[in-house]
Amino acid sequence: GAFTDASSDRVGKFEYANGGTLFLDEAGDMPMATQIKLLRVLESGEITRVGSNTPVRVNVRILSATNRNLEEAIASGAFRSDLYHRLKVVTVAIPPLRDRSGDIPLLIEHFVKQFAKRHGKQIKGVSLAARVKLGSYPWPGNVRQLRNVVESMVVVDCDETLDVDDLPLELEPDLPPTAAAGPVDLATGLQSLVGLPDPAAHASSPRLVAGEAWGNLLTGVMVGFLREGASVPPLEIAVASDVPIGAGLASSSALGVAVATALADVLSAPLFGIALARMCQEAERDFLGVPCGMMDHLSSARGREGHAMLIDCRTLDVRSVPFPGPDVATLWVVDSGTHRALSDGRYAERRREVEDAARAAGVASLRDLDEATLRAKDLPDLLERRARHVVREIQRVQSAANALRRNDLPLFGMFMSQSHQSLRDDFAVSTPELDTIVEAARTLGDAGGVYGARLTGAGFGGSAIVFSDATRPGVIERVGAAFQRKHRRTPSAMRVASAPGASVVPAARWRTA
Repeated sequence: GAFTDASSDRVGKFEYANGGTLFLDEAGDMPMATQIKLLRVLESGEITRVGSNTPVRVNVRILSATNRNLEEAIASGAFRSDLYHRLKVVTVAIPPLRDRSGDIPLLIEHFVKQFAKRHGKQIKGVSLAARVKLGSYPWPGNVRQLRNVVESMVVVDCDETLDVDDLPLELEPDLPPTAAAGPVDLATGLQSLVGLPDPAAHASSPRLVAGEAWGNLLTGVMVGFLREGASVPPLEIAVASDVPIGAGLASSSALGVAVATALADVLSAPLFGIALARMCQEAERDFLGVPCGMMDHLSSARGREGHAMLIDCRTLDVRSVPFPGPDVATLWVVDSGTHRALSDGRYAERRREVEDAARAAGVASLRDLDEATLRAKDLPDLLERRARHVVREIQRVQSAANALRRNDLPLFGMFMSQSHQSLRDDFAVSTPELDTIVEAARTLGDAGGVYGARLTGAGFGGSAIVFSDATRPGVIERVGAAFQRKHRRTPSAMRVASAPGASVVPAARWRTA
């Protein structure tokens, strides 16, 4: 052995990393004796084990990091200049966290998930007031300090929402003042929004109707910020869109998320991802009267180019699934011309039926059933059909995601077509126009370049999607011709692709007409 009681060889870090990478953290604090040894290894490419005289060749890539100014350390004699230049082959300068505040929301989201899992806590989100404080703090300890603060908040939280009362006390003096605690005067906060309903008593206040009803949604989004203690200034909002209204393409969700994203930027409020989507969902539920879920809002907030989204609606876990590029497959949206609004009551009726089916089956959610167990429950026919659609659709979604991962496009298309059949027969949300589009696409089949088709959105009108082989021309024209023969009009169609979620575009990049 190399020393008393040494009974086995011990491989050092350089030898262990041979052929790979060794990361030297806080390299600026390295003792001078260690600096000399490191320089010798870098120059010779050899190490010598403790107690041995035989050199061992090593081939190691070195990554080093420090938050010290090494040039100042060299001037003071604390760091060797030859080692500095030997390490400085490729330099990546990472600004302090206070200079890249746009990273803070992403880091918060990551750390909340990490520490909630580690400590066995259920954390539903971070309040806007807490996000504003975390986003405004200068973070002298950079990411490590933010990481420790978020962990502390997760540990002390008692109500599943991280709020300002969960912040460590030492942060409070350095944070900018925010709105005083207590109930928010919504009427005063929105007094500049001339023409919009007074949100102070939104449950009973009058609503804008018909073509102006979208204003209710914007009011709801702004109320969400006010409830979190933000102060909404007078605003002028211009909206431009190429998404057909009433076509089942979640235009209300897209509008809400876009306005919330813009407001978060104007107010310097680090609201993003799930928290932003939840705020917009609440606005649509409370101010449009739609008992919707978060799927559309999450898609608008967290979309990723070239990917489909697999959303777990129970945990709100979002995973990206690679989607074939436009040179491989084409996704068409075909507008049936039968428009509808989710606030007309039929969507709410289906939701009630699903909830009634879950209660009749004795479960909190139909997700907790498999098809065999559902059949054994012997539910009334209507409730069984509604539940059967939900149970099978959950399985289809998982199977379709796996088909995409394997790039099995015909199989993915088959699941689309099965989904439409279930939506038509068991969930009863299709229309003759939507059925015509889907049936025309299915008639073309693989031989005609179509993988699959189904209605999109909540149904009761709107659009269908057709998934086709990008190398086969004329698919959508033939679908349109079949629709025209039956309904005496030609449906509009547009090619679509997955894109990043809502973001703020600097004025310098705006394109003018």
